[in-house]
Amino acid sequence: MSLTSVRQYYEVNPGQPLQEAVPEFVRITADEFDQIDAGKLATPKPGIRHRSALSQSLQENQPLQDYDLENDQIACYEELVATVTNGGIDR
Repeated sequence: MSLTSVRQYYEVNPGQPLQEAVPEFVRITADEFDQIDAGKLATPKPGIRHRSALSQSLQENQPLQDYDLENDQIACYEELVATVTNGGIDR
């Protein structure tokens, strides 16, 4: 889903509880949209995306957190695991 389609969904369905169903690593708040529009915030990259560190950790047969402890996607994968384990988002 593109940033434009997400924005359009929010504008057409302002009262819908979509925010509660979206993981933090892909969530964009109304305030963040306003900051993006004002040029104060860059359009965020997806939280989980292709990164060389993940590919390299798999080649080395290591979990990402062991291969690259500082990788910014670890928290995203942890949230994804918790979502699957819990059967949904738990806020």
